[in-house]
Amino acid sequence: MGKYPFTKVVEWPGRGALFMGDNPSGKTFEKNITLFNHQGAIDWNKSIFAKVANTHLILSGDSKYIYFVDDLQPYNDQIIRYNQVNESGSIIHTKLALLPIIKKYGYADPSKIKLRDIENTPKAIVFYIQYPVEDKDIIENIFITITHHNNLVYSIKGPATDMESAKEGKQYPFYFAGADAAAICFSRYSTNVGKPAIQFVLFSPKAAPLVGHTYGMPTAKAIPSKISLDAYNGFYYMNQSSKINNRSAGKGIYIKGHFYYVINDEKSRTLRVIGVAANGKFTV
Repeated sequence: MGKYPFTKVVEWPGRGALFMGDNPSGKTFEKNITLFNHQGAIDWNKSIFAKVANTHLILSGDSKYIYFVDDLQPYNDQIIRYNQVNESGSIIHTKLALLPIIKKYGYADPSKIKLRDIENTPKAIVFYIQYPVEDKDIIENIFITITHHNNLVYSIKGPATDMESAKEGKQYPFYFAGADAAAICFSRYSTNVGKPAIQFVLFSPKAAPLVGHTYGMPTAKAIPSKISLDAYNGFYYMNQSSKINNRSAGKGIYIKGHFYYVINDEKSRTLRVIGVAANGKFTV
């Protein structure tokens, strides 16, 4: 038995099952959580006190922490409120202030910030935000990392998006490609330099830039397709509420230091996997 009737059960890969229940009275946004382990025992039962009725679970089997993020649109344009829970059941209620982040890059209007994704990686939680700069006809792509163990905030500005190219379908947004203990990777498809290319941007859990890679697309041509991820990340929730354009010319994958790209191929009408061959070329 939990404190409240269970309304959801979610697997936490490698650790067990999270049984969750909300206060049925609706008087508070308390969420009671029980971790039921693989040995059939309860590890802990704890409550978080969210600021909204439907807080968003951000979970990954690669992380020893889970998060409940209250705000997919920054609260008062300024902050994102969330609760962090570690595998022992310890809870930290905190928030991410966005104004200092954009000021670091010379901007001052937090109302322009659009949150695109939240990812729970092995060493840090990652918030991907965009900031349109109309007088330059670009959209800034900013990645914010918060290290799990001490909640320190870091950020890095990725390559900008050209507004005109984005409107013409020549440049797509960044999508999360994968992460390990040393690197976090996002990728995007672009044709705004004439030839189709796949760009992988890498940075460390402390948002230090790492060597990225850009590969020319092989002869295969992609059909722009809907991306739908069955994972408890920010993209999943925004996809549900149609807050982001989730069509792309493919999806980058970073795993164990290797780069791949998957597309729906226009000519063969099949799913193609593209990767780096032994000769160093990016090929189907």
